[in-house]
Amino acid sequence: MRKKHFTRILAVLLMLALAFSITACAKQPEVPVKPDKPLRRAWVGGFTTIDPHYVAADTDFALSAMLYESFYEIDTGQEDPRLAESFEVSPDGLTYTYHLKKGVKFQTGEDFTSADVLFSIGRAQESPYMMGYLASVADVQAPDDFTVVFTLHGLSPSFHIEVNRVRFLSEAAIKDLDTGFSSGIPGGTGPYSLESIIMDQKVVLKRSETYHGSPAPIGTIEINVLSDTNAAIRAFEAGESDFLIADGDNWERLKATGNYKTYIEDTISVRFFALNNEKPPLDNPLVRQAINYAVDKDDMIIGSAGGYGVPAGYIANPNMNVAAPRYEEIFTYSYDPQKARDLLAEAGYANGLTITDPIITGATDEFAIPAQILKEQLAAVGIQIEISVVEMTTLVMDMILGNYAIGMMGIGLEPDASLLAPAYITDGIEYLNLSRYSNARVDELFALGGSTLDLEARKGYYKEAFDIASREAAYLPLYVLQATVISTPGLQSTSYRSMYYWYWED
Repeated sequence: MRKKHFTRILAVLLMLALAFSITACAKQPEVPVKPDKPLRRAWVGGFTTIDPHYVAADTDFALSAMLYESFYEIDTGQEDPRLAESFEVSPDGLTYTYHLKKGVKFQTGEDFTSADVLFSIGRAQESPYMMGYLASVADVQAPDDFTVVFTLHGLSPSFHIEVNRVRFLSEAAIKDLDTGFSSGIPGGTGPYSLESIIMDQKVVLKRSETYHGSPAPIGTIEINVLSDTNAAIRAFEAGESDFLIADGDNWERLKATGNYKTYIEDTISVRFFALNNEKPPLDNPLVRQAINYAVDKDDMIIGSAGGYGVPAGYIANPNMNVAAPRYEEIFTYSYDPQKARDLLAEAGYANGLTITDPIITGATDEFAIPAQILKEQLAAVGIQIEISVVEMTTLVMDMILGNYAIGMMGIGLEPDASLLAPAYITDGIEYLNLSRYSNARVDELFALGGSTLDLEARKGYYKEAFDIASREAAYLPLYVLQATVISTPGLQSTSYRSMYYWYWED
């Protein structure tokens, strides 16, 4: 195994394959505080932990963001100060100095100081879910109670993003709790406190009256855990929930009633097929190129996402990644069945090709339907392949280890192009490089992009890297999923911001 944080990426892949990501907005709310109207949400899938250093499920991430904080909240390159007032980077880019906000208390009463940062960083470095975010850290020191200094092994344009994935805990408050704790109320510094939690049933959050930042606009958040998406839809229609990301058909049906607020949002979630570059006949780039030309992405979006998606040029959303190229800036594939047949003939398969290994996919519609569409579109150009439906854990494991030919997957990588590197570089094989793609020049370009802080230079490196990988058909990117959101009238909300930023209108 090339990466120590395999456990974290396995869990994260599972989460991203199945869910939307929730991140924080770049500006604290400046709206009237209304204590009288709670926000009710229905979530599919229960909670597993309230330990911010051991989160993996989407529900746990969202809950952690309400209870705990880091130096900053980061959203597509913008930053919202939380527990730091400012930070500086040394001229050589190897030292980051954070100046902490004074007068902050944990909800359990302890003063927040640099000692809590050191404790939390050390604890996160021992967590398989967090250690990857701190891989660039050579040393961390606290010269006084309100200053923290990080020294890096080398230049890392993404360090300021990744360090803010680690949220800070009070050592005194959790000293008697096991790692990955799911009981007890340790108390963070966040805008909400945990009123009550039954992990597989319900969570109630209350606005923290001692919060050091702008008070949370909504006083109470009630989250009910439900068994499946149909139950969540029924709860919404019964007036028991105020917010729902619905599938396209239900979104259209509920929108037509005129009783709800509806909108569509971009997401970080990209659906794609990984093509195993090491397994014949997919080790031949002509075959991978033919597969890319054989796919009608618009049909994919209509058939598997109800029409709510944007054709993707690589396996990330450029709108949500600093320094990443626009799709139109690199080579992309059009739908051209004749070009696909010509490439197959050039590869030695003029009479057609049978790929003996099946397409592996999950059982849910968002995975199984694209696999069926791909099978049909490949058959139209002379490529025969079957489908194998497997459990999600098996799917992710087989793709990481290369035990497949074509595999269906979803992922959300953000908010900087440097964080996409593991999906394309040779060292990312058996980690995030699910296609097991390897190109020395692409490796070099990602290394160059990760070793300078010059934004324009980074854009150039990443543009060339993605262009090469696309021309060599490293993956078969399908589409960026769009969120079809429906909510109670009067609720100002968004699928990609923490509920701290939501509020009720007058």
